[in-house]
Amino acid sequence: IEIAQFNGEYYLVLNPYGPRRADVISNSWGFIYTMFSEQNLPGLDSLTAFFEDVLVTRNYIVGEPVVIVFAAGNEGPGYSSVTSPSAGSLLITVGASTSYLFLRYYGMNGLYDEVIPFSSRGPSGLGYPKPDVVNIGAWDFACSRTIDGYGYGAQPVLFGGTSEATPLTSGVIALMIEAFREKYGRTPDHVTVKAILKSSADDLGYPPFIQGAGRVNALKAIKNIINDNGWLVLIPDGIREAYIETYLNGYEPGFINTISNYLFDTSYYTVALPGSIKSFTLMIRGSGVVDINSYELVDYKEYKLYDGVYYYNGTLRLKIPLEAYAFSDLIEVIVLLKNLTYEPYMFKTTPLDVDHALFIGLYDWRDINRNGVIDRNEVYYITEDYRAGVEQVLTVSKPIDKVKGSLILVIRGLEENITPVSMSILVKAYKYVK
Repeated sequence: IEIAQFNGEYYLVLNPYGPRRADVISNSWGFIYTMFSEQNLPGLDSLTAFFEDVLVTRNYIVGEPVVIVFAAGNEGPGYSSVTSPSAGSLLITVGASTSYLFLRYYGMNGLYDEVIPFSSRGPSGLGYPKPDVVNIGAWDFACSRTIDGYGYGAQPVLFGGTSEATPLTSGVIALMIEAFREKYGRTPDHVTVKAILKSSADDLGYPPFIQGAGRVNALKAIKNIINDNGWLVLIPDGIREAYIETYLNGYEPGFINTISNYLFDTSYYTVALPGSIKSFTLMIRGSGVVDINSYELVDYKEYKLYDGVYYYNGTLRLKIPLEAYAFSDLIEVIVLLKNLTYEPYMFKTTPLDVDHALFIGLYDWRDINRNGVIDRNEVYYITEDYRAGVEQVLTVSKPIDKVKGSLILVIRGLEENITPVSMSILVKAYKYVK
């Protein structure tokens, strides 16, 4: 960024050909870019194109690599809720996973490694798989900002969102770049960092449009760099097809073809007509045994947990029986409000107002003293959501492995004496099938 003067005014001007100032650019901002009149969707908009142009220029024209990281957004749990410019296929997009280990400081317990409902989901407007990874964004302590009045970051505060997950990931990337320089004597380009980061992630058991490659694992990423037999997965075909589809009308074909030859990812993207067959190249580097299979997440069973009225006069706790999630790989707990407030042609299930906002959460109750009473030290928090809307969804992966006691759903309105609402709660269980 440089300072330019025009008509006596000073402006900040971004010059992608300027001197090198950073190895990693971490961005905890974005917005839903849906200008349908201009055929713009997240990942297919001018703002995304701007940052991807900077990325391409610095990495492959100037030859001084820079890594650009963006928060996926807090617009979940709907699919294709990833924001602009994080939806860009070249950029590194970070969603938010859970860690309730901070509760130990308050004398409580918590689990970790779910994807929090508000974390934006993929795919992008183009259909490219997003996010790339997830990292802790619900919740953990962070240094406070100076403008908040706590000094120079000395006072830790509880923080969350993909805006937390992103700087955490950017810090890991900085360590990766340092290790790469020590190992190879040069700075890795953006797509190399992205591929190593994703190849090193821990699978949380969620679909790729929710978790990407998984939760960032800093130690594994560094080991994959410094060890000669470190694991690395590369798929060049999909990202090149996506880049050409997105920018062929904006650049010369020769430029597009040249840049696309530098690109690879761990995700695959293509457009296939019904009945057609597409092939792609999968390259795996490492030492050990690799089992390659394709899996589909299928609806396994459904269980109606509740169908009645919620009166907004206290906390509702419901035990989810083992039969609702036994033998499943992933469950969704869906809370639906059913009060009718608009004409039939409108959305029939819209709440009356924001006072109908609900907090919902799941926890594992381990009745240690076997007295049948929920004590504070027996509760292990799993995930939560808070919003004003007609539907809320909580997800838990590998529930049979995580829940050691009873799975409890808690529902609480933050306002009392509100108009009662018809409520339906469904537990949907899924299995991965080869």
